[in-house]
Amino acid sequence: MNRTITLALALVMVASLAALPLAAAGVGSVTHAQADEHADDQAANESATPGEQLSGVVGAQAAETDAEVADRTYGIQVANAATQEEAADVVGERLADVEERLTELEERKADLDERRDAGELTDGQYGAEMAKLAAETAAAERQAAQAAETAGGLDADVLEEAGVNGSAVEELRDRANELGGGEVAAIAQSIAGDSVGASIVDDREVGPPAELPREEPPRDGVDDDEGDGDDEGQSDDAGDE
Repeated sequence: MNRTITLALALVMVASLAALPLAAAGVGSVTHAQADEHADDQAANESATPGEQLSGVVGAQAAETDAEVADRTYGIQVANAATQEEAADVVGERLADVEERLTELEERKADLDERRDAGELTDGQYGAEMAKLAAETAAAERQAAQAAETAGGLDADVLEEAGVNGSAVEELRDRANELGGGEVAAIAQSIAGDSVGASIVDDREVGPPAELPREEPPRDGVDDDEGDGDDEGQSDDAGDE
């Protein structure tokens, strides 16, 4: 009886020991897969020369600055729109610019991928270009979001007349998110930092900068020259008296 129990325990221990390598192999496979993915994300940064990394940082910062200028210009145009129709036209132009820009960025991404696969670009050169592309893509996504915010305050019939519809706006945002996410974002962050593509000014409201005064329209029936003439006439009369 005791020998039977001992034999059974021995068989269980052998089976357990035999299963350990299989379990370890499974864990090892997952760990290796994660390590390979991380290595791919870091390859551009690790192989980038100081010059290539500097090029990526400068390119990303230039894209962020250009986007800030475009954002301010758009805000001023929206604020200066006298009617909903004018505002809708501004939104339509903005979305058309974003769509054109995204098409250019998608084509550039495809070209860079082909050149890297063909050995025409090093990982460092590719990473520097990805940093610029990521910053420009983030700007395009932000601009589409701003246009959507403006459109939210306009009448539906006015937007329809201007050729603006909500589904088109969401499609642009989805395209930008798909283009700038995943591998592109990981490589760009390894080159230019985690904040690559972020707006230079946080929490900015759509509208003109506070330091720019708004021109007041002239009041009906009031002429500055006539007013000056009346004042001069009154002074002359007072002098004669």
